[in-house]
Amino acid sequence: MPKASSPFLVVLATAAVAVAVPGTAFAYLDPGTGSMILQGVFGALLAAGVALGLFWERVKKLFKGCRPEEENPPATAEEADAEPR
Repeated sequence: MPKASSPFLVVLATAAVAVAVPGTAFAYLDPGTGSMILQGVFGALLAAGVALGLFWERVKKLFKGCRPEEENPPATAEEADAEPR
């Protein structure tokens, strides 16, 4: 049974064929279009970074296997007993 190709190799081979086989394209991409594409890519990367930064502690705890701590844990045993239930 042949080994399955990785997705990266499939994309690389497809890109190589697309570049090697010229075709007629009736389209024009001006510099503004390239700028919009770059803005979208940079915006997506920035949004992913901000989202990761906001939830970084939760992500670390998820991989460590720790439970999240209480917001205001009682300092002593008396305070824990005195809290209303």
